[in-house]
Amino acid sequence: MTPLIAAAPQPSLDNSLERRLFTRRSDLTEAIRLTIANTALNAILNRRWGAITDISKAYGISRTFVYSLANELKQLGQFLFKDKTNDPQALTRERKRSIEMMLSIRLEGCSSIGHVSTVMKRQACDLSSIGSISQTLSRIGGILPMTIDAQQTLQYLVFASDEIFSKTTPVLVTVDPCSSAILRIELSETRHADDWKNHFECLMDNGMEAIYLVSDDGIGLRAGHGAALSHTVRQSDTYHAVAHTLGSWVERFEKTAYKAIKERV
Repeated sequence: MTPLIAAAPQPSLDNSLERRLFTRRSDLTEAIRLTIANTALNAILNRRWGAITDISKAYGISRTFVYSLANELKQLGQFLFKDKTNDPQALTRERKRSIEMMLSIRLEGCSSIGHVSTVMKRQACDLSSIGSISQTLSRIGGILPMTIDAQQTLQYLVFASDEIFSKTTPVLVTVDPCSSAILRIELSETRHADDWKNHFECLMDNGMEAIYLVSDDGIGLRAGHGAALSHTVRQSDTYHAVAHTLGSWVERFEKTAYKAIKERV
């Protein structure tokens, strides 16, 4: 078997005991990782059995990690040395197809970026890496306006408004419940009355009038409605309306039952 290129320095026992799982090893520099990937890929292509095990022992790493480095180097080589087409229109069509599939899987399939990448790779699409997908989606999101153009929808609409969260950051959203079109969506530092007031005013500035508003009973949302849409009726959504009604009924029942038990005692 061909001797391995100089092995990486082995970490001390104390460092090994202190190291946490999945922590990136500082001793495995980029040059060493490239050496591992190159040696492993060469062994795989030339069917040198046992080479991967020897590499993993030499560097104190798992076989899975060795295979992952070899696979990344293989994918990079395929990208760099694949046949190039001289037809720019063909490239444009392929790129358009990839973006269409990316958006379809992400938005309609409600899939994670990792799952989008897996499906696109199976279909041999461009832009199929996780980094390319994340970057492309971010660029598309940056191009799209936060508020829909009134020319694309009716002027008088029912506003269904609520707050969702990106980790701990609130996202204010208003949709048309009939078409599910997002009328306005914005990342906000807070969800106070002024935030919702500005949200509703932006909708009106873009030519949309609310027939009435449907929302939960959030304090900031209701106050924002009163400040910007006081002329419009607001009603609680079915889920919260039922929950609040049942909650009030249960509370009254508990008080009555407690009072009866206390009187008997």
